[in-house]
Amino acid sequence: MKFLQLVNFVVMTTTNTNGDLSNKGPQHLNFEKIGPFLKVEKDKLTVQYTGPGNQYQDVGSIRSNARLAAEGIIDYFEIRILNQGKRNTIMIGLTAENDFVSTKHPGWDSNGYGYQTDGKIFNNSKHGKAYGPSYEAGDVVGCGLDYSKKELFFTKNGKHLGVAFSNLARLRFYPTVGLHSPNERIVANFVGPFKYDLESACEERTRIIESINETSQPVYTLNTLIRDYLYYEGYTESLSSFEQDLKIESKIPNEPLMKRREICSLIERGRVEEALKSLILHFPETVQLNPVSVPFNADLVTPQNILFRIHCQTFIEIIKNGDLLTAIEWARVNLGSYMNDQTLSSTEEKLFLDTVGLLAYETAVDSPSSYLLQDDKRSELSQDVNKLILKSLKQDAHSGLERIYMQLAVCKDMLGQESVGCGDVIKLNL
Repeated sequence: MKFLQLVNFVVMTTTNTNGDLSNKGPQHLNFEKIGPFLKVEKDKLTVQYTGPGNQYQDVGSIRSNARLAAEGIIDYFEIRILNQGKRNTIMIGLTAENDFVSTKHPGWDSNGYGYQTDGKIFNNSKHGKAYGPSYEAGDVVGCGLDYSKKELFFTKNGKHLGVAFSNLARLRFYPTVGLHSPNERIVANFVGPFKYDLESACEERTRIIESINETSQPVYTLNTLIRDYLYYEGYTESLSSFEQDLKIESKIPNEPLMKRREICSLIERGRVEEALKSLILHFPETVQLNPVSVPFNADLVTPQNILFRIHCQTFIEIIKNGDLLTAIEWARVNLGSYMNDQTLSSTEEKLFLDTVGLLAYETAVDSPSSYLLQDDKRSELSQDVNKLILKSLKQDAHSGLERIYMQLAVCKDMLGQESVGCGDVIKLNL
């Protein structure tokens, strides 16, 4: 994660304003779970009614392949009426995740909402109530769920028809279409472009963005975050320049900072054995193993798993240099003890087997374990060694900026899980 990107993210709160309201959600119709009287065409977006349409139970309903993404202010889709059929009894709307019935219109049950061709809207009813204009062949009908207001609305040929339902429950909804008379045929559009000007409709998005931009940040807080991040990453020269520019007296011991940066730099350049020697010399507690057997945990940065990974990475670097005999001897001396180590987790055991498995191939890049040869493995190890050194110095293993980022990421995920929406106002793709 680049420093300037992270600072920009926290200070300015990067927003998505390019019209891409969702990068997930429905892509096509669910052709595997459909009503008995429907025929889905090869494009997976066009469907036709083939039944008699004489009885209530003759309805054929189909929903999208995925639920609404619930990441933006508004989720929206459109349906074009290709053929209104014999009686024009099409219903367009939403059904909750566990309430879809392939022989019922959306809106007939309590957790479904529908807008029928006669202009009526339906929720837990087979009779409906007056709402808007009727629609027929050639018309494009849209359905939008506004998470910020908990409202459902419909459009016709790009025109907003007003709020149809309000105070919607926090459910996971699927776009749904019901057909009920011979030859009715529609085509769905889940990804745009749409007849309705969706971007202009997101007034709430604009309000949120403006309120974020108008929020002032105390200079002291920002300077503290930046200074903390520079220290965390070990950017000694940048930290020194930053403190000088702001006329801040440095209270951070310079030598441990420089040694920490030096060790991480050695790992990133593939000189892992040198890094280990420096760790032992300057931060011995980071590689001192507890005499009590402690199970390895891939999610924790401990002396046990760091030392294990350093040994594996050193072996990998020797293999990358093409020194097979040295690699074999080094593995015998330093990796042999892990052969029957019962404290290894499944993740660590896989790393061990993949590491020594590099010996089985004349050319390591042809091995299934060749992913270990990538430079990002050095970076991962370097970052965790950095955290362990900081912990040994009784300091936080995460910078303040990282913690803010992680908090925002969790909040964004929670919004999506609760189907509240608004998640795309903060974009976390650094």
